Amino acid sequence: MAQGIPILKDAPYNVLTVPNYVRNLVVTTKPAQVIAAYTAPPGVEAWTVYRPSAEGVPAHPYDGWRVVTPLSEDAETTVAVTLTEHIVNDTEYVVRVFIRGKLGFQTRVGGAVATATPVAGIPLGEWELGSMINFSRGGATCLWRKVSSSYNGNVEIIPLWLETITESRAAKYNSISTSNGVNTSAWEQSDNRTYLNGDDFYNAFDRKDLIVSTRVPSTSFYGTGGTNNDASKRQIVYTDDFVFLPSPTEIDGSTPIYGKTEGAQFAFLTNTQRRAPVGAQNYRLRTRYPYGPSSYDGMVDASGTVSGNGSGKTLGIRPVICLSASTLISPEPNPDGSYSPIL
Repeated sequence: MAQGIPILKDAPYNVLTVPNYVRNLVVTTKPAQVIAAYTAPPGVEAWTVYRPSAEGVPAHPYDGWRVVTPLSEDAETTVAVTLTEHIVNDTEYVVRVFIRGKLGFQTRVGGAVATATPVAGIPLGEWELGSMINFSRGGATCLWRKVSSSYNGNVEIIPLWLETITESRAAKYNSISTSNGVNTSAWEQSDNRTYLNGDDFYNAFDRKDLIVSTRVPSTSFYGTGGTNNDASKRQIVYTDDFVFLPSPTEIDGSTPIYGKTEGAQFAFLTNTQRRAPVGAQNYRLRTRYPYGPSSYDGMVDASGTVSGNGSGKTLGIRPVICLSASTLISPEPNPDGSYSPIL
């Protein structure tokens, strides 16, 4: 006569196939860590078992290293465990969850197995807005602030804005006629664009290969008549730049006088953060838009807002660069509180 399922008290474990599923298993990583989160069914314990994928999926709860979590016997339990013992970066690990009940362990594989590979850094896209990144030039520290989680809606690239003014530049735009139908922008023809993307600035980056060429919007001088001040004659055109100045829209969300909306506002910036450091060009920064006729230059004034009073002035520059969202940044802070790419 059947006596039910025996409990093998003398065995190191008793494996049964039971109908209790592990649900919503998600495995993520941080440097030298694998994090497993899931919903466990009612039971006695959840065993999160892991080992290098090269050794295969654990068939038994003792096939690898493990973290044991107590469970409710009457209700589901949300489990989150961080696996650190024996974890080596750049090695793929397989995680399997075993549920121990009163009669033994669950062996159902479906939904209870996942793999992940920890790496030495954290992707730039996962860092908080405002994080300070040291992206050096000429071997010297150069601090850049993460100001948005995308550029013009592209989440694959992350804009970084130079934190402090390192130099000042005068505006110089080539003469542009608005009566001949030329569809070009003052930024496209500006000496500042040539300078920032040339030998003196862009080529001085120690890892310029990490900078992404970015489609940058600017207001054109397209027209078949009228004056420079005729906004109806303007259109948005694009240039491909490694380094560029921010637009009025990117700085404070405004559409400049006689111009068009150029991109999207950087999410992180406040009035204080838009300004230059105290004493640097009286807080004045140059934008990439000339703010009307080529002699009427846009700038960020002492209040942190964009104005059109930069005509004929030498203003500070704080350029923007974009890196891939997947660029790995070391979680170990530098002495100044910034963080550096893993080179």
